[in-house]
Amino acid sequence: MNTTIQAARSAFPAGLEQPKTGFRFGIDSLLLACFAPCRFGDRVLDLGTGCGVVGLGLCLAQEEKKPQVLGVEMQEEPLRAARKNAERLGLEDRYAACLGDVRHYRDIVDVQAGGFDLVVCNPPYRPKHQGRQPQDPGRRQACFEHSAGVQDFLQAASYALANKGRLSLVYLAERLPFLLHQFQTYRLQVKEMRLVHSTAAAQAKLVLITVRKNVRPGLAVHAPLFLDQDEDMAAFCPFLV
Repeated sequence: MNTTIQAARSAFPAGLEQPKTGFRFGIDSLLLACFAPCRFGDRVLDLGTGCGVVGLGLCLAQEEKKPQVLGVEMQEEPLRAARKNAERLGLEDRYAACLGDVRHYRDIVDVQAGGFDLVVCNPPYRPKHQGRQPQDPGRRQACFEHSAGVQDFLQAASYALANKGRLSLVYLAERLPFLLHQFQTYRLQVKEMRLVHSTAAAQAKLVLITVRKNVRPGLAVHAPLFLDQDEDMAAFCPFLV
């Protein structure tokens, strides 16, 4: 590995190319990359990959597992950024990205039924008419369900997952009841959950969840994450150091 790639990996996520306008990734994507339960040689599908931060972060955080990641993105500009970021990080052999819309997952040639062991996604958090709408269409689409909604991501994930495969996602804690209800529709059972708080005194803002396809119920609720506890956060997600 040359020194340029080593430096890029050490600096991750700093230096990632992103579209000049539109959605900018946040801490939630980095937490998801470290939370997803990757196993050796997993075939991983990153739905709505954007600039590739979750899929590329997973490749780096769990490098010893040697995952093979396919990112799917419906916008051309983030897709170009994802491919450039993979090249910059020397991960072209681990991460690839293709154009596709999760609402039309059957039309994506590289996404085959039952073809993946793990799916990761950071779907839009809010219904399209709830809250203040960003002016930028890219941000509006990423944060609000103006095009694809969480149901579209779950349906695409269920189609792509092998039997007993895993889906990991990050979502708003306040919409957890809605999310849990949706899992039932797509034969997904909640297996792991971790709440994320800004401080120990604050209500949870985010939830990290792993579900599995066609398995029996049985949930492990992990200790919460507190974003202001630097040592614990660094141990969980080295990208936050």
